[in-house]
Amino acid sequence: MDQPEDFQSSGLMGKTLLPGARLLVTARATAPGRLQSRLCSPQCAEVCGFSDKDKKKYFHKFFREEWLAEQAYRSVKENETLFTLCFVPFVCWIVCTVLRQQLDLGQDLSRTSKTTTSVYLFFVASFLSSAPAADGPQVQGELRKLCRLAREGLLGHRAQFAEKDLERLQLRGSKIQRLFLSKKELPGVLETEATYQFMDQSFQEFFAALSYLLDDKGDRAPADSVGALLRGNAELRGHLALTTRFLFGLLNTERMRDVERHFGCVVSERVKQDVLRWVQDQGHQRAAPEGTQETEAPEGREELEEDEGELNYVLELLYCLYETQEGAFVSQALRGLPELALERVCLSRMDVVVLSYCIRCCPEGQALRLVSCGLAPAHEKKKKKNLMKRLHGSLGGSSSQATMKKTQASPLRSLFEAMTDQHCGLSSLTLCRCKLSDSVCRDLSEALRAAPALTELGLLQNGLSEAGLRVLSEGLAWPQCRVRKLRVQQPTLQEALHYLIGALSQSSALTALDLSDCQLPEPVVTYLCRVLQQSGCHLQTLSLTSVKLSAQSLQELREVKKAKPGLVITHPLLESHP
Repeated sequence: MDQPEDFQSSGLMGKTLLPGARLLVTARATAPGRLQSRLCSPQCAEVCGFSDKDKKKYFHKFFREEWLAEQAYRSVKENETLFTLCFVPFVCWIVCTVLRQQLDLGQDLSRTSKTTTSVYLFFVASFLSSAPAADGPQVQGELRKLCRLAREGLLGHRAQFAEKDLERLQLRGSKIQRLFLSKKELPGVLETEATYQFMDQSFQEFFAALSYLLDDKGDRAPADSVGALLRGNAELRGHLALTTRFLFGLLNTERMRDVERHFGCVVSERVKQDVLRWVQDQGHQRAAPEGTQETEAPEGREELEEDEGELNYVLELLYCLYETQEGAFVSQALRGLPELALERVCLSRMDVVVLSYCIRCCPEGQALRLVSCGLAPAHEKKKKKNLMKRLHGSLGGSSSQATMKKTQASPLRSLFEAMTDQHCGLSSLTLCRCKLSDSVCRDLSEALRAAPALTELGLLQNGLSEAGLRVLSEGLAWPQCRVRKLRVQQPTLQEALHYLIGALSQSSALTALDLSDCQLPEPVVTYLCRVLQQSGCHLQTLSLTSVKLSAQSLQELREVKKAKPGLVITHPLLESHP
């Protein structure tokens, strides 16, 4: 059962109904995380298809030439969703078939395999192209009926169809049925019953999404419209997630032309506009409350990660936008989502690719907030050094190794590079409890020097090191840095704040600094007051809320306020009437 919610209310899940019975549940790989929390004594078993090694082995057997196999395998592995679908041997065959055709046509594999939608559409289109010209209209008509069958089944939570379903749509015995549907015969009471299902569940989801473009009629029942699909799946989770991604992918202008050319019908722009309005409405329905708590986690306690198998709403929406591969559409859609907030998400490499693409296309005024997100690079196996390498390191070769380590890209490099795109409108970035490594700080520092729209930066409880804060301060002091408002919350950094304070006298853009909840020893406050009175410091607002200050530090800050009456310094003990 792909929908645990369907039988949860019956009491089977909670053992209130038939408490002595055993319940067998079949689900996709995304569901076990949600199921385990609802079952009394869960025992999970994974029915395995191709492992990663099996996938690679299959590619090499399919392509035979080693360099072609490696090229195709790498292009698919870059797309995490497509690579996961290759877990099914039949889907793996389809992907290899499409890539082989692309290679024969001399086309770029990376462009074809960038999105899952493009691979599936190319496979179906190649089948239509191979049909005789005389049979073209008939095959196209049958395929449209197959799409209708897929949509009806998906919305009705059905993966199996009876012969009467095929007869109603005049699909029984057709070429389309034999290609895309598999037949199963089950013994019945009086006679054998035949049932049909799609050769893979992902194809039912693809054809269901395609049906909204092929059968776009204004008189369609409200319960069968594209709006009903999206609104009925408000959380973009469960069995409709892949269908929704396919739908977004088919809205690409070039793919819509391909659909018109191969399926012999006119695709209405109304579907695209309906989807666009729906995305923009999500910002009003799920507006993040202001004043989100950003307190530090208890000492020695790890942040809870997102529940395994639970799709993050905002991230899944970004995956849908990424599937379109149309910058103008993404930019328009994100206008209704002024803030993108990802919380407790363990970001994979593909997640960062998707996030980077959307940020590159985001409109002016966009904000991004990452809270308690896992940003550490994938664990690499340690390789034992041989004797010569160890001798080389002990004789001074370690400096070159340190240089190589220093220049190693961080897991967020692509995101920060996207921020520097001239079309990127990201104006606010907040990183909270993300355990920023020195490599991440270095790449962020580089981005601060060239980000065209970034004016606000928040670094909260990220476990920064002294080296990380130093390199970030260098980026903030760069003449081209446009950050006007900076918020730093890191109690462990005390003396290291000298680097950040020193940047105040060099930055021409920074006008607001919030050091609330930081620890400022007297020497640091003395240095801060000296910098604040320099002519090169353009700071207008300094917030020191919740900062414990000595009497001497308070007196020094009062003198600064007298010397620079235009500078607003906020602290409860600085004013008699706070």
